[in-house]
Amino acid sequence: WAVRHQRSVCTKLLTIAGAVRRPLTLSVPLGTPFADCLALAGGAPEGYALWRDGALSGQRVDPATCWVDAANFGYLVVPPGHSLLAADAHDAKAQRLAARRAAFLHDTAGGRMQPMSAACALFDLSAFHRPRPEYLAVRMRDVCPARVRIVPVPGLGALEPCVSVGATVTCGQLVALQPENGGLRLHASVDGVVDASAPEGVSIVRPCGQGGCDARP
Repeated sequence: WAVRHQRSVCTKLLTIAGAVRRPLTLSVPLGTPFADCLALAGGAPEGYALWRDGALSGQRVDPATCWVDAANFGYLVVPPGHSLLAADAHDAKAQRLAARRAAFLHDTAGGRMQPMSAACALFDLSAFHRPRPEYLAVRMRDVCPARVRIVPVPGLGALEPCVSVGATVTCGQLVALQPENGGLRLHASVDGVVDASAPEGVSIVRPCGQGGCDARP
C-alpha cells in the first residue's frame, strides 16, 4: 500500500504477548524502544527472555537493543525456566525436544505444512493460553518515546543514512536507504533532531511539549 501510494511508513502495529501483565496491541512510531512497549504492557518478570515475531518463526533477541522496525509483527515475552529457553546440555529429554523443534522449524521453512497441534505441543505454548484474553489497544499519540532509532530491516543489509548528526527532520522525511534486495526507503517516524547516523541505525531525539509529545496521530 505504501509503495503503491508513495506514502512513507512511519508507524507500526504490533502485539506484546506472553508473560506480561497486560497483553497489548500497539500502534507506535517506527524506532520505538522495546522498553517503552514493555512498560505499557505492565512489565515482565525478572530474567525474562524475548522472542521477536513469536516462538515458531521468530528469533530470540536482546531486549536492551530492540527497536520497532518496519518488519516487526510483535514480541513474545518468555518467563524464566520456560522450555523455549536453551536446553540443559545434561538433560537428555530437553536435548531431544530441542532437536524436534529444530526439525519442525526446518520443515516449516521449507514449505511443509505442519499441524498447529504439533506446534503447541513442541513449543509449550499452553503456558500462554488464557480464557479469551483482552488485548488493550494503544494509539500512537499515547506512546511518547523520547528517542526513536530507525534500524535496518533484518536480512536486508546495512543502512545508507541520508541525514547527518544535528540535522532537524520531520515525520515522513527520508532518513536512510537499505539498498539490498530491491531496496527500502526508511523515513523519520517523528519530528526531531538526528543524534546518531550510521549503517546500524539513525537515531532521532524528539521534543516533548506540555500535554504530551508531538507525535502525529
